[in-house]
Amino acid sequence: MWKLSSEDRLTKWRDFRKTLESRPIEEVVLESYELWKTCPFSPYYLDVNLPDNWPSPWQLLIDNYYCDVAKCLGIIYTVCLSVGVEDSENFDVITPEIRQYVDEETNTTYTVASFVNGKYIANFLDDGLISEDCIPATFKLIRVLNATEMKLSSIL
Repeated sequence: MWKLSSEDRLTKWRDFRKTLESRPIEEVVLESYELWKTCPFSPYYLDVNLPDNWPSPWQLLIDNYYCDVAKCLGIIYTVCLSVGVEDSENFDVITPEIRQYVDEETNTTYTVASFVNGKYIANFLDDGLISEDCIPATFKLIRVLNATEMKLSSIL
C-alpha cells in the first residue's frame, strides 16, 4: 500500500477501514496496528510537541512519511474513522491518546497510541498490542495528548 500513488493509497486505506466497521474495538485497534506497522519509517516527520501542525488523516497518507508520531497518529485516525467517532462523547468511550514514555535506563523515548484508558496500546516496539499494565517499570510517562489536544473532533 505504501508504494502506491497517493490516490491509490487513500483508496486502499478507505477500503481497509470499511472492513473494520462493526467490529469490536480490540480487533479494530489490532488490525489498524498491523497495517501501520508495515509503513516505511521516516525519522523526524512530526513533532509530538506541535499537534497544531499535524496533518489531517488524508494529508498524512498523501505525504507518505511516517515517524513514530505519524505512525501513532495513523493508527488513531484509522481507529477513529473505522468505529465512527463523530463527537466528543464517542472519544470518551475509546479515549484515543498519544502517549510518550522514556526508558529511564536507556533514555530511549517511545511514542505509542493508546485506547480505552490504556487497555490497548499500539506501536510499542512493534510487538503487538499491550495494556498499560505491561509497560516496564523503568518506563516513565512523560506526555499524554488526548483527543481534544489532538483536535480529533475537528479533523474527523
